[in-house]
Amino acid sequence: MKKIVLSTLFVVFALSVQAQLAYSGDNARAAREVENTALQVFPNPAVDYISISSSQSVQYITVYNLLGRKMKSFTYTEGDRYFIGDLPKGMYLVQMTGKDARLISTQRLSKR
Repeated sequence: MKKIVLSTLFVVFALSVQAQLAYSGDNARAAREVENTALQVFPNPAVDYISISSSQSVQYITVYNLLGRKMKSFTYTEGDRYFIGDLPKGMYLVQMTGKDARLISTQRLSKR
């Protein structure tokens, strides 16, 4: 009985994931890929400072550790550098949000 219930839940989950991917469509996926390539966090790996190359309207930059804990946050200013030298060495996620708190991109950053 457990196997039947688990297999049914798995099939329902798989179908819902497939439906969501089909709904997003190829145009939306291609637009997201173009957005993400236009934004870059550099240098990567970083030591003391990071910069953001952006052709979009980034408003905030937030740095998270891999556990999801917010480590630092910055207000974006074009051409500015952001100090991360006080963070321990490791991997981080840099999340860039735009106006009205819309997520634009999340990128991995290695801190040395």
